[in-house]
Amino acid sequence: MKKKLLVLMVISLVLSSFQVTMAYTYYIDILGHWSESYIEWSTNEVNLFNGYEDNTFKPDNSITRAEFISILNRLLKIHELNGNKIQDYFKLSYSDLTESFWGYDDIYEFSYYLENESKHKININSVLSGKKFNPNTPITRYEAGVLVSLITPPPIQNSTKEYKDLSTNLKFYNEIINLTSNGIVNGYEDNTFRPKENITRAEAAKIIKKAYIQLEYLNSNELYIRDLNSFNLNNKKPLFQYGSEGIGEADLDKIFKNAVTTLDYLSFVGHIPHSEKHLYDSDPIGSLWELKNSNYYNVIGVNYYLLHYDKDLLNEKKNELVREAFEHYKRIDKPKTINGMVQFLNKAKDIVTFEEFVSFTQKYFNNIDNNKEKIFIGTLLVEEYANKSQYKNALYINEKILGIDSNIENKVNIIINNGYLLYKDKGIRPGINYLNQSWKELKKINEYNNDKEEIDFLFNSIIKQLLVKEN
Repeated sequence: MKKKLLVLMVISLVLSSFQVTMAYTYYIDILGHWSESYIEWSTNEVNLFNGYEDNTFKPDNSITRAEFISILNRLLKIHELNGNKIQDYFKLSYSDLTESFWGYDDIYEFSYYLENESKHKININSVLSGKKFNPNTPITRYEAGVLVSLITPPPIQNSTKEYKDLSTNLKFYNEIINLTSNGIVNGYEDNTFRPKENITRAEAAKIIKKAYIQLEYLNSNELYIRDLNSFNLNNKKPLFQYGSEGIGEADLDKIFKNAVTTLDYLSFVGHIPHSEKHLYDSDPIGSLWELKNSNYYNVIGVNYYLLHYDKDLLNEKKNELVREAFEHYKRIDKPKTINGMVQFLNKAKDIVTFEEFVSFTQKYFNNIDNNKEKIFIGTLLVEEYANKSQYKNALYINEKILGIDSNIENKVNIIINNGYLLYKDKGIRPGINYLNQSWKELKKINEYNNDKEEIDFLFNSIIKQLLVKEN
């Protein structure tokens, strides 16, 4: 007995010191408990649960209806799914709840969310039925499970598990099975769910953490086209046709490179130190215009940097520079990849008309055989077609770059774009089926294991966001 008391005293001293220095709470009655990690997370990382004044958590005690729903409402707020919305027309139907009750606001907000903003649009009274709410009554495993299932996204794969103490005729049977399919609850080893038993504080901490993970999949909208910013594009300043002519152009090449280097330096630093001015071009924009007027062969390069840095250009002149670059490319004897063409086209798409842009870019896309360049140019076309809701055209181009060998990051972006375009063109279910199958195929690639967590989270998010739309 003395030895046990000494151990508790040592733990208490260590914990009190730890809490002061780290603002971290640890409860003396959870050491070795199966729910220890869930309770630590729920009280410290997200601050959804509170312990007791005697520094205990009482993990095996039951949790009341008011406590559990208040936690659920705070969980929604963390994910910015619910807020302080007071609607004159919306009233709680329970006779024993008044605004003076400590948990009234949370219960009101959660009830409003459930009925008006959740995917199910269900009145809370259909789960916690009766004229009274009975806020201090322990909530059952069935009631808690149903409420959590109603605010979390649908599962990607349906569980085949059957609980021997749950009838398929049960009002919210599917919601409990969805909860199991999402890995939020698994029941007991004897294959029972024990719906009428009160849920313990430890069980509540576990179910809330699992629900938190599911809600994270809805945190940010992933249903959009991945543009060039999402790809592994080399951000080094392109020089286009620099050095490709050689004969009689070396001096002009030097002027071009020095002007570009100067403009690049100024864009980052803002000024050139006096001691280094001799190293840079004193009038880089002027030098580019001189190159242009001297019929310097690197037309696309000069025009790109004028478009990029000359702030005095009017729209008419911008259009002229883009069209001139297009015509210059057409005159090249053997069409080929030009270093930086993707950057030029990315700028051109916001200057010339959509028709002019896709007409030229489509031909350029068909001419080039550099895989990396083809992915980037194809992605530009996909983005522009999608912006015009021309999803069939976007899908046609995206499917052409799907089979191109690329690193895992680019491959994932192309696959996701394809899934999104299928959803927009053919419907939600074709998009979901494609993404599920492609996800399985990705798992066979060695590179997948290096980014497994990130890739899995992304696919979970996109598929679940589609499932929410479907339901």
